[in-house]
Amino acid sequence: MQPQRIYPRQRKALKHFRWLPQPIRSASILGRENRIVMSHSKRVVFSGAQFCSNRYRRFTLLPILISIACIQPVLAEKPAVAEKSASRASNIRIKNFGMMDDHFYRGAQPRREEYQDLAAAGVKTVIDLRDDPERWAKSAAEESGLHYVNIPMSDSHRPAEEQISQFFQTIGAAANQPFYVHCLGGRHRTGVMGALYRMKLGGWSADKAYDEMKKYDFYTRWGHSDLKTFVFDYYHAMPKTESTMAIATP
Repeated sequence: MQPQRIYPRQRKALKHFRWLPQPIRSASILGRENRIVMSHSKRVVFSGAQFCSNRYRRFTLLPILISIACIQPVLAEKPAVAEKSASRASNIRIKNFGMMDDHFYRGAQPRREEYQDLAAAGVKTVIDLRDDPERWAKSAAEESGLHYVNIPMSDSHRPAEEQISQFFQTIGAAANQPFYVHCLGGRHRTGVMGALYRMKLGGWSADKAYDEMKKYDFYTRWGHSDLKTFVFDYYHAMPKTESTMAIATP
């Protein structure tokens, strides 16, 4: 049988596999299975999207082609990634970390060395919402030049009015900005206070604020449902004029 002609499109696909045993002395494409038979001492067989060899591992052609096709979309995203990495918080590796705006940083419990990263990013104050704070948290924060404030809250029950008042009084002081708010995982207590911040100072709706809470892994199972209810109750009870308030600027 005479070898069938290999068309340019097929040749273009083959050139990606330069590691195949060389030289290739003859090739034929047989029917639907598109098998390429090599006359080299080591035979490689293509069958559908897969090829196998007695010397090489099995690979799948489809993921390779997909990865090639995805190069351009990834490159297109680089400007956005570059802008994010250029921010002053780019070196912070705290779990569940996020910047809500220029004032409000949020996330999980920092490790000892991560307080220094917060200080390097320009954070002035750490607001710890845990009712069981780490014994070393205050000293680690202060050794990094940060002001430490503990407002103990439950991760399953709605915060008291006194706690809410202390929170807004703390973040409203220009000397405390920017500030970092955290609990244990940065999900529930931090999520609730972030939502109150959005609704009270940003004019957000409860639905929009709750959507953001979920982006930071907030969930209602295991006794956390009352926190979601509280966010919506707070929004409906909140005087409409409060949404026009603005946070003090240093």
